[in-house]
Amino acid sequence: MRSLPGLSRPATTLLLLAFTLGAAEYRGTVSSSGLPIPGATVTATQGQTRRIAVTDESGSYVFPDLAEGSWTIEVEIFGFQKVRREIHFPAESSTNWELTLATPFKEAPAPARQQRQGFERLLINRTAQEEILSQLEKSSLP
Repeated sequence: MRSLPGLSRPATTLLLLAFTLGAAEYRGTVSSSGLPIPGATVTATQGQTRRIAVTDESGSYVFPDLAEGSWTIEVEIFGFQKVRREIHFPAESSTNWELTLATPFKEAPAPARQQRQGFERLLINRTAQEEILSQLEKSSLP
């Protein structure tokens, strides 16, 4: 190995070692029901530092140069619930995420539920009235 200009070989080795120890690779996979999820956005945040990766066809992602410390990792893709987790890097050098489908709609607000219940009563009452009329027609005197 050649040394850098102005530095001895041992100093160059220590400098390269310091760069190597300062950042390392963090990787993982994103899946749902055991199937890979390609195209998911994985965001790693530490203070003001933000890194973004996108999963490949096998659901894998890589951050090649995360610094040591606590990171917030967030995974999102349309149609699935967003997930977030705090990790401590490099103690946790990989994470596998299991996503669940997002709920397509929420429960109707109270007024809409009340209107729907009133409509159901109307249908029941109408059906009862029709039954009574039918019975009257059958039992009509000639």
